[in-house]
Amino acid sequence: MAFGYIALEIVAFMTFEFTPEPGFSFLKSFSEKFKIPVHNNRLIIPDSMGEGSIRMVDMVAPFKLFIHRYKIKEEFVFKRVAPPVWVDNITFIFYSSVFPESTLSNPTREQFTLRRNNSAIEISSNDLNSTVRFPAGMDIYFTVVGIKRSTLLESIGVEKTNHLLDIMNSKNMTFLFYENMTQDVEKVLRQISEISDQNELANFLYKIKVEELLYLLFDKLLKRTNEKPGVINKKDIDKLYTVRSAVLHFSSSRLPLFLRSAIKWAFVA
Repeated sequence: MAFGYIALEIVAFMTFEFTPEPGFSFLKSFSEKFKIPVHNNRLIIPDSMGEGSIRMVDMVAPFKLFIHRYKIKEEFVFKRVAPPVWVDNITFIFYSSVFPESTLSNPTREQFTLRRNNSAIEISSNDLNSTVRFPAGMDIYFTVVGIKRSTLLESIGVEKTNHLLDIMNSKNMTFLFYENMTQDVEKVLRQISEISDQNELANFLYKIKVEELLYLLFDKLLKRTNEKPGVINKKDIDKLYTVRSAVLHFSSSRLPLFLRSAIKWAFVA
């Protein structure tokens, strides 16, 4: 009699789930979840978990700035759950490492999305569910900037009609844009990460550099052809990312690096 068998691959991973509602502290929540102390707005990843740190820059409004620089021994998953009430925030994520496996969706309505090849900058409204997966042992370098939508658009002060700005300026509008990382943006990100907290003018310098970062980004965004972003149904997004996650999981350990990258960018496109 022939017997068959099923081989099961068990992959260990760590998950951090959070909801960015008013009053939420990312660093405090992360600290409590993994029982890691915070000193001077910096959380040092313990040797048992990996290496590196998460730093929150306590700037004067309107910005919130987080600098992530670490490597985790296990696969690491960030799960952001959309807050139950609408929050007037826009989130910018600057990925300086290999673009991770990421999915975003809104539980109740359609979203506007515009994505480019080789994307490394993510711009989104605050009402999206998000799942970002970083492979085990991967060098993770990304910087997060949060700012109130109204404050950002007032600072930009562009009067000319533009579809992207119109969407960002619309209340209760869900959106997701991607843009390529440029050398100028990489340079500013590196300068931000090198600012010493011992500098008495550190907060002033952080503010200047974040404004420069956003200037470089919007200078490029506004030079795009004024194409109207397409509307994507949430159900279609969920189906696409289910297939994408399965393919990326399969390819992560069975294919050469150049083929894995090709598959990743094919899905990004």
